[in-house]
Amino acid sequence: MIFALVDCNNFYASCERVFNPKLEGKPIVVLSNNDGVIIARSNEAKALGIKMATPVFKVQNIIDRNNVHVFSSNYVLYGDMSHRVIAILKESAPEVEIYSIDEAFMKLDGIQENLTEFGRNIRKKVLKWTGIPVSIGVAPTKTLSKIANELAKKHPQFKGVLDLSCLPESKLDDLLAKVDISDVWGIGRRLSPMLRVHNIKTARDLKYASDQWIRKCINVLGLKTVHELRGIPCIQLEENPAPKQSIASTRSFGRPVMSLTELKQAVALYVTIATEKLREGRQIASAIQVFIHTNFHRQDQKQYSESAATMLPHPTSHSPTIVKSAHYLLDTIYKPGYKYKKAGIILTKLMPKDQIQLDLFKEHKENPHQEKVMQTLDKINSKHGRNTLSLAALGKTKPWKMRQLQKSKRFTTNWNETITI
Repeated sequence: MIFALVDCNNFYASCERVFNPKLEGKPIVVLSNNDGVIIARSNEAKALGIKMATPVFKVQNIIDRNNVHVFSSNYVLYGDMSHRVIAILKESAPEVEIYSIDEAFMKLDGIQENLTEFGRNIRKKVLKWTGIPVSIGVAPTKTLSKIANELAKKHPQFKGVLDLSCLPESKLDDLLAKVDISDVWGIGRRLSPMLRVHNIKTARDLKYASDQWIRKCINVLGLKTVHELRGIPCIQLEENPAPKQSIASTRSFGRPVMSLTELKQAVALYVTIATEKLREGRQIASAIQVFIHTNFHRQDQKQYSESAATMLPHPTSHSPTIVKSAHYLLDTIYKPGYKYKKAGIILTKLMPKDQIQLDLFKEHKENPHQEKVMQTLDKINSKHGRNTLSLAALGKTKPWKMRQLQKSKRFTTNWNETITI
């Protein structure tokens, strides 16, 4: 069994570079919602000492002094570029698992050619067709392919591709001895301090740890990681991810919100986003939770936080029905006189659309027109852009919407924003 992990290098920054080649070699950072925190960095920005999850104001002097290019997050662009990369991978291998927006596992069983060359050909194709640079790690297990990918990314001599499947055990151990225990998939920062106390400091140390001790001090999942480091596959490819158990939609406001009307508009928008995902996964929800809170970082303001949940009238993915329940909950928790910073909704008790659990004491009345309306709405918005057609509850203007003052264009998904030469 042979796996490959394909990881897009500095993905968000690379997406920005595709449509602005002048940024090549320049430091880039991408910001979170409301332009508050750094969530992605190019190698050049990392070299300047800019850390992940750092508030922008704390490194503003570094940004100004080094002419760092700053972008608001553009998830529409990043999501579309991700789909394009994945499409290429699916043409190259029969089995592909999408692990995240910038990572995917491939199963390479049956590939006859040299796997290093195979990886380099994929790398060239992805770069040529999308402009996104990738690193590829090949190994007999998913955990080892993760390690191979990180080594391929960090060490130029591998030219972006490292195949561990053909290495002798001694050379593999030499490489694992250079991998810090916190960088092992499934270990991370949570378990690594405890392992260090027991003198397990590298991936090689973990590989040769006692099975009995690992099972006792970590768990069965930790034992799977150990076996994977030994080349024994324990984590299989998941082509069809498990259905979601809940869907959350939440945002911070671009400015403090005090009125109930504006909060209702925001909550209606978040319900709309969540129900789109719900219908996309062919699921329905049975319950909803709504929460609001003020800015906890502003000690000079009154603080308030509250949430409420309720069962929906019946399991559904119909946006207006869920908005109605969300507004009812908001009415119960809203208090005037507070400056609200954030609101959100969580859809829970999800189930497949074709497996509705009926209530013995209630008559289930399914309205076929509701589903047709939602299908039409989704089709129009998919073709012309989100909220081309929207519920009246969202309102016309959104003065509370997120700050995204440095957002690039949606070059690949909006005709009005395609690149002009």
